[in-house]
Formats: sequence, structure tokens, C-alpha cells
Amino acid sequence: MATDKILDETQEIMVQDLHLVVAETVWPPYQTGKFIASKIMPQYKAAIKNKIVLDVGTGSGLIALKAGKLGAKKVFATDLNAKAVLAAQENWERNSLPPDKLDTFVSDALANLPDELEGKINLIISNPPVQPMLEINSNGKERDSAYDWNEAEKGGRAVLDSVIIDGLRFLFPGDMIITSTSTRHGWNQTQELLNSLTREGKIQSWKEIHRETHQLAPFYDKYIPLWLEMQAKDGDTRIWKNGKGWSHDFIVLELINC
Repeated sequence: MATDKILDETQEIMVQDLHLVVAETVWPPYQTGKFIASKIMPQYKAAIKNKIVLDVGTGSGLIALKAGKLGAKKVFATDLNAKAVLAAQENWERNSLPPDKLDTFVSDALANLPDELEGKINLIISNPPVQPMLEINSNGKERDSAYDWNEAEKGGRAVLDSVIIDGLRFLFPGDMIITSTSTRHGWNQTQELLNSLTREGKIQSWKEIHRETHQLAPFYDKYIPLWLEMQAKDGDTRIWKNGKGWSHDFIVLELINC
């Protein structure tokens, strides 16, 4: 593996039994991704073991690696950042997982997945980006840092919506999507989308499997005016002030395909 392509500046971290190298230009395992890998995925071991799993927006590969550790038959992982795809491959190898059980794609969410995977995936897991476009829309700025890769179109919803809407055609009937979301995505919009898909007979059901309130890290301060502007326009509360600063709710959803 050509590590010099991605490991110009790195850190090494442990997440339970997983050892990851995280490059400066790749989004690192954060609080939410670590929670999904360490707390949520073990609850779904039966849905992962000997099954085909898709990790959308893999970043450093944490969710893909955890699926491999839990015995997935095959893991597919996507990321728009080509360096993230290389990082996921390297971290898979670093953790001595079978090389033939991982396939990766440089892809904007699910856009570049091959058609032959339609109806073949048993479980889609994602911890999608949440930040609205700000830095990379400024003066034609290219994505050149890990943080730039956590910005998404549609007010931060682009990857979340793709996972929910486009993901359904890749799922085997009756199988599921596990995705995180946040009130920063616009919780009313997310509920409306899920309820609409249920009414249309595209999903059997959906439910929250976890919710907790998080403080916004200082990094997100530059996005606060955008979130406040969006919620003033549509009444969909994304963030709120408390005694310690700004908060949002982190939510994990389960969707069952028809």
C-alpha cells in the first residue's frame, strides 16, 4: 500500500480493538462515528455477520472496519475523498482483515456504485456529513483539509438524503439502513422525508434507536450563523443556546426497506 500518498501528517488512534492511522487530509473518527462503531453496531451483529454491508462516507474506514470485525461477508465503502478511500484500505490491511472482503469506491455518496449491486446489500451504515457549504464555496476554494470534506450541499443534507433515498434501491428487500443524523440537518425535514417514504410504500418503517444532546465543538462556530439563518427561514430548530454554549441533538435511525 502506497502510504506516502496519504500519510504526510498523521495520527494513530485506537477505537476499541481497531487501530487506525488518520491522515491530515481525511476526516478522522469523531465522537459520533466512534459511538456508532462501538455502541450501535454490536447491537446489530446478527444483521452484519455473514452479510453484505455498505459504509457510505467511510472517512478513515472506522465503520467499514467494525463491520469486518463483526464478521461481514463483504464490505463496500465509499467516499468522495480519494485519500479517504486509500486510508480505509490501509486501515483495513493494518487490522489484518481479509483483503478480499473489502471493495472501495471514490463516490459522491452512492453515485458511483455499480448497478449490479442494486438489491444486493443487506445493511447500509452511514455517519454522514452535516455542515452546510461554506468554506469550499468561498472564492472557488478546493477541498484541501479534512474539515472541508465534512461540508455537504443542500444545507448539509446531501449525503443524508442520498443514503435514505438512493440507498433503498441497493438494499435487499426487508433489510435495513442505520444512519446517524442531527438536528443540524433539519429534523423536521428528515421526519417528513421518512414519513413520506413510508406512505409511498418505499420503506416498511423507521425509528429512532438513539438520541442525545451534544455541545457544539468550537470548530463549528463558523457555521452557527448559517444554521441560525436556516432555522429562522423554515422554523426547523437546528441548534440552541444553553449555559455552556450551543447544542444540537445527535440521532441514530433505523429504516427497514420494503
